[in-house]
Amino acid sequence: MYQCSPRVAYWPGDTEWAIDRVPVCGDFCDDWFSACRDDLTCATDWLTGFHVDDNGVYSCREDSPCRTFADVYTDGRGLCNAMWGESFKYMEKEETEDSINCLTMWWEAGQPSPNEKFALPSPDGAKGQGERALGAAMGAVISSGLLALVGGLAR
Repeated sequence: MYQCSPRVAYWPGDTEWAIDRVPVCGDFCDDWFSACRDDLTCATDWLTGFHVDDNGVYSCREDSPCRTFADVYTDGRGLCNAMWGESFKYMEKEETEDSINCLTMWWEAGQPSPNEKFALPSPDGAKGQGERALGAAMGAVISSGLLALVGGLAR
């Protein structure tokens, strides 16, 4: 089950819809890479690597041949650190009963989110604006069409 955490709003990027180096658990990235290692892509960075026509349709650029994920990203670290620009940062998971140092995007349906144990940055040390940033940033991410891009490319 894919689940997007509103906690990503604590890492806003340079534009209103972007996120910047959200710490993603490496085991998630590794599993994602393993599942897709033989799939094909023509772009390393899916935010900037495709041609987008006037109708918003994404396609491969003429000078970008299709290659396997294994050829493009090498491993889970390469995938998470490059596929969405600098949106995500691969982290080796360090977990205790009460805390975790990274976010995950998948867990069993009906189970509580493991991201609840993630300690959010303090407002003083955070790049974002705390709780007030959550709604605005997530709304901007959704309205940006990023989720539509993911859905369209996954087919």
